[in-house]
Amino acid sequence: MISFVIMLAYIPIIVKRIRNEEQVLEKDLPGYSAYMKKVKYRLIPFIW
Repeated sequence: MISFVIMLAYIPIIVKRIRNEEQVLEKDLPGYSAYMKKVKYRLIPFIW
């Protein structure tokens, strides 16, 4: 039960980190915007 609660708290943290990392890469890495348009799913294919 405690593991499930920890997992539920951890998921939003991971999502926030991924979005922040994408913003930094899009700003600082040339060509990353085109890559983001080409690759639509970040973590789970056909879902997110």
